[in-house]
Amino acid sequence: MKNGSLWAWGLVAGLAALPALAMNGSRSTSGYVSTVVSPASYDDANKAPVTLPRVATLNEGFDDVGTLVGNGWVRRHLSAPTGTVPGWFQGIPTLNAQTGAANSYVAANFQSTAGGAGTISDWLITPELEFGRDASFTFWTRKAYVAGGTDYPDRLEVRLSANGASSDAGSTHTSTGDFSTVLLTINPTQVAGGYPYVWTQYTLTHAHGVPRNGSGRIAFRYFVTQAGPNGTKSEYIGVDTVSYSAGAPQYRVLYTVVGLQGDAVGLSLNGGVPIAHSYNGSFVFPEYVDDGSPYSVTVTSQPSHPKQTCVTGPATGTVNGADIVVVILCTTDPFVLTVEDGFDQQAMVNEMFADELVAMLVDSDGDPVPGAQVTFESPLSGQSAWLHDLNAGPATTLVTTTDAHGYVVVSAQANGIVGCYGVIASHPNAGPVAFRLTNIWYPAIFADGFETPPEAVRGLDVCGSKEVRPPLR
Repeated sequence: MKNGSLWAWGLVAGLAALPALAMNGSRSTSGYVSTVVSPASYDDANKAPVTLPRVATLNEGFDDVGTLVGNGWVRRHLSAPTGTVPGWFQGIPTLNAQTGAANSYVAANFQSTAGGAGTISDWLITPELEFGRDASFTFWTRKAYVAGGTDYPDRLEVRLSANGASSDAGSTHTSTGDFSTVLLTINPTQVAGGYPYVWTQYTLTHAHGVPRNGSGRIAFRYFVTQAGPNGTKSEYIGVDTVSYSAGAPQYRVLYTVVGLQGDAVGLSLNGGVPIAHSYNGSFVFPEYVDDGSPYSVTVTSQPSHPKQTCVTGPATGTVNGADIVVVILCTTDPFVLTVEDGFDQQAMVNEMFADELVAMLVDSDGDPVPGAQVTFESPLSGQSAWLHDLNAGPATTLVTTTDAHGYVVVSAQANGIVGCYGVIASHPNAGPVAFRLTNIWYPAIFADGFETPPEAVRGLDVCGSKEVRPPLR
């Protein structure tokens, strides 16, 4: 500690073998009287890796910090520049542990870096943990401080790597490697009074970012800037009584809605509260399902306007160590297309038919289908008509759109060839309908003053059986 602070508590010379020892009054002059220790002793990156199975429960009281490596823990010293006591070490008895023997906690202090403008970045990383439904990570921490003394601010980050057994924290004082997720920061802005002076418990759950499945590690990072014996920040912190429990792994059910045209489809997972979707896309149910447990996705309400039928595939199954992906496929129930006006007309060649060709499209409930594309086709050769609407034409094939009431309207102009034929209107989800049209000659005016159609004069019945000749395709 610094001037007038805690380490005048009367630590005796018998503590001289510990990494951080008694003060003689000023941190900035002589600092902690500490044993010079090789940095390798506090950085497990230089030690043979210990391969242990991942664990679903963890209880660590730090009775002997020397056993951490053998139990799957990892320490990394990345402070710059390196100080005289780098990394995490066995706690000093004067700062009584949260529970157990007085020194049964793990500690780190300002001696991790040198000078007065160093950066402390010391990592204490758990064994590989399984993540699950009830994942909960609990620990206790405090800093060394005497009321009335100077509080040199400390900071502790708790970080997550979901990359299995990886303990990669990078290689510099600013790097974080695979531990990119911050679960908690104690005293993030490094202010005096921001770190607890008494043992304080913290619990991290899914709400803080602990995953529900997979495996990884959780790391304590003692991270202080402007630190060191002559710095304005960093003093001494302890961590104690770390515990973790996982529960069964849980997974999500992802689903994609395809083909939706109606107002909304209602979906439910395992009988949960239905979710309504009014557009296509990929989504995730909010509920989690335990690994090895069944799941069931049901359609609770079908779309209307137009009426559709949506089905799930697969609708049921068992979660087996991975997220489930299902597809909600919506198909439109058959429409009905009807001729409303303009059927069975005659027009002189090259003239407009008097009545527009009007069709109506409704869904299976009889409700109009607005905004649908209906295709009109007249024969490509022989007697035929040119088709127009407000936006396009003339053409023998014309695609036009139903209005708000389901109606679609096309104008027709006879071509120069006499005869009876059909103009076909169609929609992909409805049966086609036909408009019967006949192109006729101009009237012949005879001496008696009467107009007689040429086909009658010649004894021809152009439309004969009144059968509609479909477009030639």
